[in-house]
Amino acid sequence: MNKSTIATIIFPALAGIIILGVCVYVTTGDRLTREITTSFGLEEDPYDGKLVPSKTGPYPKLVVDNSTYDFDTMEVNTKTEHTFKVTNEGEAPLNIVNGGSTCQCTISDLPQDEVGVLQPGESKDVTLTISPVAETDSFEKYAIIKSNDPENEEVKLIVKGVVTSKYSVFPKSVWSVGNIEEGKGAEFSGVIFTKVYDSFEITKLESTDPHMTVSKEPLPEEAMKDLEAKSGYEIKVKIAPNIVVGEFKARINYKLSIEDNESFIEVTAYRAGTLIMRGEGWYAREKLVEFGTFKADTGKEIHLVAYIDKTPDFSGPFEMTKIEADPSYVDFSMEPYESATSDDLLAYKMTFKIPPNIAPDVRSEYNASYLKVKTNHPEMPVIKFKIRFSAQ
Repeated sequence: MNKSTIATIIFPALAGIIILGVCVYVTTGDRLTREITTSFGLEEDPYDGKLVPSKTGPYPKLVVDNSTYDFDTMEVNTKTEHTFKVTNEGEAPLNIVNGGSTCQCTISDLPQDEVGVLQPGESKDVTLTISPVAETDSFEKYAIIKSNDPENEEVKLIVKGVVTSKYSVFPKSVWSVGNIEEGKGAEFSGVIFTKVYDSFEITKLESTDPHMTVSKEPLPEEAMKDLEAKSGYEIKVKIAPNIVVGEFKARINYKLSIEDNESFIEVTAYRAGTLIMRGEGWYAREKLVEFGTFKADTGKEIHLVAYIDKTPDFSGPFEMTKIEADPSYVDFSMEPYESATSDDLLAYKMTFKIPPNIAPDVRSEYNASYLKVKTNHPEMPVIKFKIRFSAQ
């Protein structure tokens, strides 16, 4: 194929493309024209060459007074800002635009895609506003300013710091006191502190259970240093020895001067009591009866043996009466176990029951069922059993 033949083929095709391009432009305007130029691999300058550095001079010179700012500690979900000073120390007008950012940052007085101009010697305050939405021990983000300074075509305005909550509670979740030693009770300490505020007050601090008392003391300097806290309190918890046998739960309700809402801390403990039980499905530490998985239409029973020491204050018989249960159909029965009873020991057969034909239900560690009973034993007036099962 000779050159004239190639030209005969190519030039009409190009003419068709050009005519089509003109028609598209007339019909749809700038948007599609930009798409066509992009598809042909052509670069587009949205700033009409205003950011293209001069080849011969004179030149502008973009100078930022401290382009990195450390916020130190920032509060999560709170708007924070810092103002940078941008100066043109060159000999020609400095054109600058907002080049975007790596975070939820906004640059005031410098809209996206609009060119700002600083004359030689002129300065402009550029405020970077951020609203961090998650806690982190290391925060560093930046916004970009583009310019026609040949030595600083892009400048980063950097902000960094630590993002933390308004205040913190430690331990973070449930305060678990552990096992209660018979006759002695237990003590436990936690902290409420802040890395943001130099000081705050605990305006309300109370227990929801009369068997648990709470008090506060300012954190000592050493503890403040370890927590990197600016202020805080040690919360002391005391639990009486005569709490319910089994799982104990109560709340500490508190309110802080730096927070509008009232909050709470959940406290748990376990008391074994003098009741000893044996059998499959029994977990003594939690006073837990584990039914496992069974068919809802058949129900299930767990059989255990309970032993109670005879004492000068209690020689029997031992009696238990159901107070409440969740769900209400959880029940039990008890009868003497004569073959194990002795001069020093009382023994009983206990049957925990989930009746047949209940609705399918799953009670796990997170939503366990319970059975609370009242006894005639002076040291164990109330016993709370935890119940777990999967009725399918």
